[in-house]
Amino acid sequence: MTAEYKYGTSSKAELKTVHPDLQKVAVRALVLSVVDFRILQGIRSFADQLKAFQGGFSKIDPRKQKGRHMVGCAIDFMVWDAATGKFTFGKPSLYAKVREAFWAASKELKIPIRTLEKIGDLGHVELLKSVYPNDWKGH
Repeated sequence: MTAEYKYGTSSKAELKTVHPDLQKVAVRALVLSVVDFRILQGIRSFADQLKAFQGGFSKIDPRKQKGRHMVGCAIDFMVWDAATGKFTFGKPSLYAKVREAFWAASKELKIPIRTLEKIGDLGHVELLKSVYPNDWKGH
């Protein structure tokens, strides 16, 4: 049986900044997940995206293109390591379990997503751009 995880105040605040369908997927993923996680970031301003790019945390230079975070169609999450009692970036196997929950939620809700683990971004989930373009009404 899966534990009943709940989003904290900061995760809820970040989720409020993104597309309602991404909120639905994230809420359902937390219910389905066997690993607890928190939402680190939802929407990013131009300045936040530039800082992420310049710091090497994003491959998107906002001076050249809009990233999915900038339009409220992406979130970043961080996993809880029960063995250490801390949130961590250093446990790829835990990230994989959370992504499984996101994929299951996506399938169940029929809301298409994409993850970026193949390029090293283990804790990133975004709505599929072909279905949710950068000009969606909301942000």
